[in-house]
Amino acid sequence: MRNLRTPIKVIIDTDPGVDDAFAIIYALNRPEIEVLGVTSIFGNAGTDATTRNALALLEMAGRTDIPVARGCENPIGMSLAEWQEIAKGFPRGAKNVHGDNGLGGAAIPEFKQEPIDLHAVDFILETIKRFPGEVVLVPLGRLTNLAAAIIKD
Repeated sequence: MRNLRTPIKVIIDTDPGVDDAFAIIYALNRPEIEVLGVTSIFGNAGTDATTRNALALLEMAGRTDIPVARGCENPIGMSLAEWQEIAKGFPRGAKNVHGDNGLGGAAIPEFKQEPIDLHAVDFILETIKRFPGEVVLVPLGRLTNLAAAIIKD
């Protein structure tokens, strides 16, 4: 049984748009949650933008101690080019809600943090192995990183 005074260790798997930004900030400010890392995924914007958004959010929150691992760019079994071709057919996709940068067009300040040199799938697997039975995965976006981690494991 878990000690209720011990924070829950989580990995947030996310495509930080407006909604996920609120969830991340909320989690960072809850004493019962220990964010071990943030992994990015395509969704509200491409993986480059969602990784940048995650890094910027953590820096603005003063939490550059939390690693960000860049994740998958496209669905499993599909090339990036195939996915981009399909995504062209979406009427503005998530841009109608999340803007061109995924954060509603909000100006994102410059930040210094870089993603770690480990793919999100590997970060998830290594972290779970480091803390067996203790890590809760919190997927806020597409489940591709988690599916890839299950397949790889």
